[in-house]
Amino acid sequence: NPKNTWTNKAAVGGHNGFWFAMPVRPRNLALKLYGINDAYAWPRKHPLGKFDGNVAHSNRQNGLHIDDMENEDGTTSLGDFSPMKGPYKAEYPYGSGFLEAHFTNFLAYKNRDWSLGKDLLEIQQVHSRR
Repeated sequence: NPKNTWTNKAAVGGHNGFWFAMPVRPRNLALKLYGINDAYAWPRKHPLGKFDGNVAHSNRQNGLHIDDMENEDGTTSLGDFSPMKGPYKAEYPYGSGFLEAHFTNFLAYKNRDWSLGKDLLEIQQVHSRR
């Protein structure tokens, strides 16, 4: 859930350090609570909560990975995280404009693939050493 808060955490020795793999529509308990068509529950459109002061090192792939999104059948595929401003309406569930996602004071090093996912190399305020 992108609305969560990640502050002063360390992701060490895993596959990807911090991996945002959000489904398009809600699954499991969220599906029961909101239903499949409730745009307020679409994870890929939610604003990012706080992501600040985190470290990722010695992971097998990326330190910060926002890709390989979860499909409805549990597999993954290329996808995007596009946070939007509300309100969300049934006829146009994508909100009223894009929001920036801020990953601040993030340090990534000694990750075998990329410290950041390839599409994230232009993120502002990210400190990365390979």
